Amino acid sequence: TDGWPCWAIGNHDVSRVATRWQARSPQQLKAYMAMLLTLRGSVCIYQGEELGLTEAELEYKDLVDPYGINFWPEYKGRDGCRTPMVWHDKEANGGFSDARPWLPVYDEHYGAAVAVQHEQENSILQAYRKFLGWRAQQPVLLKGDIEFLDSPENTLAYTRTYEGTTLLVALNLADQQVRITAPAAGQTVSGAPDFVGGSWNDRELELQPWGVEIATL
Repeated sequence: TDGWPCWAIGNHDVSRVATRWQARSPQQLKAYMAMLLTLRGSVCIYQGEELGLTEAELEYKDLVDPYGINFWPEYKGRDGCRTPMVWHDKEANGGFSDARPWLPVYDEHYGAAVAVQHEQENSILQAYRKFLGWRAQQPVLLKGDIEFLDSPENTLAYTRTYEGTTLLVALNLADQQVRITAPAAGQTVSGAPDFVGGSWNDRELELQPWGVEIATL
């Protein structure tokens, strides 16, 4: 009970989350984000995760990772998750550097650049910004205890409790609508980011595909 984990779902040694977990929609990536940012512990967000970047497909001549060079094409190495942060869609090297970077910017990443998503109200980047800003004002998410609850297959449900406040976090990690029975009737927490919210009927919570609910109990 006195442990303090550090959570990450992406890093420089594995394929990017959007590819590895087969994300097919922005809402799916937002559900993964909500999971990461509501678990008890510290959080690491790997660069590009907040843009929803996919694994880059690089040519052999561009590789620098010895494992990819030695085992190509059976194993293409780790360079696909290590390409530069893409700041701008209309600048050379994605605005990362005027000089040629260590790895090239993947062409498909330009459309997900910070400059593009900054202008999109419902983008993955904006969701990260809003959620992180909101989370910073929630002591129960920063410091609270955690208790995992029984819930249907392909869902995750847990409570966070701190100084008399209890929040339920419920995540539908599937393409089908799901119903979860909560310990008590809940109400979507005030001020939560706009992609958060389910439908309540007493203790029964209904979540849409890849739905996220954070509720007071």
